[in-house]
Amino acid sequence: MLKAFFPLALGLTVILASTVSLASPAIQPGDALEPEALPAEAQRLEAALQGQPLGAAGNSVEERRRFDARWLELGLGTGLGMPAALLGGYAELTPLDRITAGVAAGLTYWGPAGSGYVRLRPIIWGGEGRRLMNAFVLQASYTVMRDGELDLLGCIDSCPVLRYVDRTAQFGALSAGIEHKLASGWSFRYDFGVGHALFATPWKCVRYSDGAATPCQGKPPGDDALIVSFAVGHTL
Repeated sequence: MLKAFFPLALGLTVILASTVSLASPAIQPGDALEPEALPAEAQRLEAALQGQPLGAAGNSVEERRRFDARWLELGLGTGLGMPAALLGGYAELTPLDRITAGVAAGLTYWGPAGSGYVRLRPIIWGGEGRRLMNAFVLQASYTVMRDGELDLLGCIDSCPVLRYVDRTAQFGALSAGIEHKLASGWSFRYDFGVGHALFATPWKCVRYSDGAATPCQGKPPGDDALIVSFAVGHTL
């Protein structure tokens, strides 16, 4: 009886194995795995290989926010790419993720100043989900301002014979720094650079004693300036 049952059992085993093989074909070289079987980063790469939009491989993959999500930003700062700016405000537009253009106005040691600038972001990192978004920035600015001697202590006892009268100058400046942006829309930026007086009215001098005009003597104030800026703003 056992001899008769053995061929029957063997036949059933072969039939079941064939059925399973047809229902679940073996994975061949080059076949894509199911996305559910892959970790999040692998799902992202698989989606890119299959031509799917970024993030379509799974909801766990968070895309980086963009600086141009909101175009307009208003803020306050010191420096703002302008030589010796004590305090000022700015308004800027970000039509592209890596490019921002803006205008700024403020007060310097010698009087009012205004500038226009363009800021580039060659390197961006962070910003996934609600994480802090950061960028290394390069900025070029053009400023019209009053310029003169930087005399913080003034003249009390021993005064020089003459002094230079403030002039109107147009400065070009280049700076580099770091920009941070929160998910809430607040941004913080600091940068350092140098400026140079591209165009300026001639220096004039007056006597300290009575303010009468007199020929200038000695070396005039320099045309170069150090740029140190810090700004806080919010997108609208």
